Amino acid sequence: MREIRPRTVLVGIVERIADPADARGKYVRYTEKGLLALRDGERVKQEIETRYIARIGPDRFAALMDALRLLDSNQASISV
Repeated sequence: MREIRPRTVLVGIVERIADPADARGKYVRYTEKGLLALRDGERVKQEIETRYIARIGPDRFAALMDALRLLDSNQASISV
């Protein structure tokens, strides 16, 4: 199970709610503020990608994204 960072709760990005089926359990869900932040982040990401595609072209951008995914997958397999 992933640990929810307390700061995300404190700043109102997510909220913990009781699991009605298990008094010990909690659900974590995005608040309206958190959903707005996700949407805004996606919009900014799309703007950046559009600018990069305009600069290097769609084929190079696709290759860049493939290379970054490969680096990320390799990083996940490295134990520290």
